[in-house]
Amino acid sequence: MGVEDFTSESNSRCSGGRSETNSSTTRKSKSQNNSHHSSKDDFSSQYKQQAEFTLGLERDIKQLRASLSTSRSIELELRSTLANLTVGERNARSELSESLQENQELNARLQSLLTARTLDKQALSALEKRLVEEKKAKSTLETLLARERKARRAAEESAAKLSSVGCGDALCRGKRREVEAAKVTNGGCADAVCRGKRRELEVESRQWKREADERRERCAAAENELQALQKLREEQSELEHRLSSLRSEVSSVQDRNVALERSLSAETRIKLDLFSALGEAKRENEIVEGKFLLCRTEVVRSFILEILHLGSRFVSV
Repeated sequence: MGVEDFTSESNSRCSGGRSETNSSTTRKSKSQNNSHHSSKDDFSSQYKQQAEFTLGLERDIKQLRASLSTSRSIELELRSTLANLTVGERNARSELSESLQENQELNARLQSLLTARTLDKQALSALEKRLVEEKKAKSTLETLLARERKARRAAEESAAKLSSVGCGDALCRGKRREVEAAKVTNGGCADAVCRGKRRELEVESRQWKREADERRERCAAAENELQALQKLREEQSELEHRLSSLRSEVSSVQDRNVALERSLSAETRIKLDLFSALGEAKRENEIVEGKFLLCRTEVVRSFILEILHLGSRFVSV
């Protein structure tokens, strides 16, 4: 083989090497283009996924905000209901204390009226006994006065008989004058026995008059007391009517107390239920707030990662 053949062979080898280098460069450029396109596709797919994830998180955040607002509104309603129940409980307790005080006052009045009634009954029985005794004394006094009148009438009749006897001689007329003078001086009695008897009768008559006056006064006082007793009976009937009305009032107050105690127990149960519901609402509110904070941190973290990823992609491009 000559020199020309060697040179042609070397040229062919160089041209073959150049063609190989050119093909390798073209392959590299193609691979770079393909990798660039694939990176763009990956970036777009990741961006779409990130956008979908962000939209889902935003929807979750909206739902959490709505549930948070509803739980807060429920909490406010429960608080207002609890405040109303507290005010109602205070009012019920004040009404219960007032009704208890009224019940005590009514019981005290009832006890005082019962004691007054017993005292009035005792006084009435004593006055009735006294009235019976006064009537008996009056009847005995009237019998004694009748006897005294009868004795006086008999004495007057005997004196009239002595004065009506006629005397014919002077001695009898003188004796008659002496008797008449003695009658004038001694009240119609000539001898000492008659005068003593008359004095005794006068003393007894004055005594009986005094006793009669006293008995009349006692009878008048007894009649006044009887009228007072009748008034007391009327007052007693009024007191019995008032006692019946007070008993009915006491029973109504006791019924009101029982109803208030039942309402207080029911309000206490409702209050406990509201406290438990308020605690559950608070717990749910705290859970929702925790979820909201977690979602918010996830969204912020995803945005930060997306920004960092985009920055790294742009830097690499």
